[in-house]
Amino acid sequence: MDDCDRLIRKIYEAAVNPDYWSPLGIEIADFVGGGTVHLLLASADGGDEYFSLFPRGDPGFASEYLRDYVDTDFRVPRILKNDPGVLLDERSYVSREEARRSPIHQELLPKYAIYDIIGAHMSVDGCIGWFGVSTLKPGDDLDPVRKAALARLTPHVLQAYKTTKANRDLQISRDMSLGVLDRLNTAVIVVRGRKFMHANHAAAQILDTGFLLVDNGRLVCPDTVENNRLAQFQERIRTTGRSHVIVHDQRIDVDYSIRAHASAPSFGADGKLRSAEIVFSISELGRGGEADVETVALFCADRNVTNAETAVLCAVLNSRNLRELAAERGVALDTVQKQLKSALEKLGFANQKTLFREFARFRTLG
Repeated sequence: MDDCDRLIRKIYEAAVNPDYWSPLGIEIADFVGGGTVHLLLASADGGDEYFSLFPRGDPGFASEYLRDYVDTDFRVPRILKNDPGVLLDERSYVSREEARRSPIHQELLPKYAIYDIIGAHMSVDGCIGWFGVSTLKPGDDLDPVRKAALARLTPHVLQAYKTTKANRDLQISRDMSLGVLDRLNTAVIVVRGRKFMHANHAAAQILDTGFLLVDNGRLVCPDTVENNRLAQFQERIRTTGRSHVIVHDQRIDVDYSIRAHASAPSFGADGKLRSAEIVFSISELGRGGEADVETVALFCADRNVTNAETAVLCAVLNSRNLRELAAERGVALDTVQKQLKSALEKLGFANQKTLFREFARFRTLG
């Protein structure tokens, strides 16, 4: 294993253990012959900071930059024009004259021993991100071979940033107690590699139906069509670390929404997921409590469904007796039945079974 491959492995280890980012930043800087390193990942709205690290640098840089310089930083839109993970030498988008007139370059950066910067923005999934290395002295440059190696590392840093964010956002982490899992209404299945680790009570009930099974660490289904959907869903996990699918059990006419997240990933040098602890969360669509008129009205939006027809749909979705509804409203049962038929036609539904299924999807997925 060469040095670059070793660093790639450490990058993905840092994705699982964020405390590794700081020493890893120093190791990468030493590897390419650089100085200060900046690693940043924070929500774009400022509500959550995953990390903002200056290994070998003064952490006061970030607060001063955000307080006094960020609003006039002309570099930001130029950087964001490029795809995330694309390594850029700052000298390719900041001219010498611009640097000479820039307070950032004349005041802020020298104060913190930051000189010529080589880096990439890591802005993904509603977050702003940055990974950059400064030269040791003004006018320095990195060795071309080392710079090429840094360019090779950067896409892996981007993938690791995504994994770090996903792990932080995931409410069910790999060290969550199984007792807590068993108190959740959502079904949760945990696998590691080809090994089945755990299914909480809600998941055990779904597995008992025989529609979903766990085989060699993968979700499978006896239904060929749905099994193919599950296979594609799980293949996406290998490249993104997470995935989502809806499958349908025709036997009982139930849809399941399944989300997956790799909570402890191990990636190869090609960036593909090799092994991980996969958490599957499964929700049966349609379990959302009593339907209210406001939600049903949103469900019928732009379909010219009248208020009276909406009220009838709401009653049906709540399994109310139409005869009682007619008596309550002081109209004939035939009137209520005609309003139901009209509403279903406007929605394009052939029967009430379709109404229940589509409303469940709407309430779950929006």
